[in-house]
Amino acid sequence: MDAIKELKEEIEYIEEIERTMCHISLDAARVILTELVEAKKKIRCLEVANTNIRLRDAQDWVALQAEIAEHKAQLTTCRQEYDGLSKRIEQLQTELDKHRWIPVAERLPAMKQLILVDWGKRMSDGECFELLRWNGDWPAAKDIVRWKPIILAEGE
Repeated sequence: MDAIKELKEEIEYIEEIERTMCHISLDAARVILTELVEAKKKIRCLEVANTNIRLRDAQDWVALQAEIAEHKAQLTTCRQEYDGLSKRIEQLQTELDKHRWIPVAERLPAMKQLILVDWGKRMSDGECFELLRWNGDWPAAKDIVRWKPIILAEGE
């Protein structure tokens, strides 16, 4: 039946998306995977329901067509939810990238940028981190391992 073929294609589509989601945060991945599991369960239930339907007369055929239309609508809804979740993952990944630790070997901060520095070891006063504004020169630069931009809310 065409409906079963369409359902299998939907499952393949979702599984392909699952395989490509390797660059997101763990929490976002958990949320998305939970949603995908639920969507897969719905699709499998729909597939089982479609395979168990037997055509007996014209009324069964009409009922089957209505059920297939309903399943297609549900699949469309699942796809829209998935697309929305995919966009949210991209947004979260972009936000996560703004706040990540950046190795000194990768790049240096912009001039006058407010940053948090990781010294990689405890200093004489017991601290490992220091908040400073980059002026183009690291104090004791050889000891700095990485830095992280400090992004303040509007007006701060």
